[in-house]
Amino acid sequence: MLDHRVARLVVLDDSRVAGIISRHDVLQALIRVDGRIRDDADAVLAGMEEPDVQLQVEWGRVTVAGTISRLSRLNALQARLECSLRHDPHVVASAVA
Repeated sequence: MLDHRVARLVVLDDSRVAGIISRHDVLQALIRVDGRIRDDADAVLAGMEEPDVQLQVEWGRVTVAGTISRLSRLNALQARLECSLRHDPHVVASAVA
């Protein structure tokens, strides 16, 4: 929307106008999604008891940084995050080894 300087879009249901969506509406939806993702990811991390690991969530992407006690704990953290966030269509999953 920004690239084309479009502030609002008409939403159609078949050929009938169903509403209008603005850039603000889209951003608000994304912000709420990131907040929910962050809450879920924080809960997973709290259960792992790894105080030197931090999470960041931006635009649906979860970034994990820091120092973890053992490689096996990293694999467990990744698996738990994937399981917890798997059903959220707004999450972008990626892993860095």
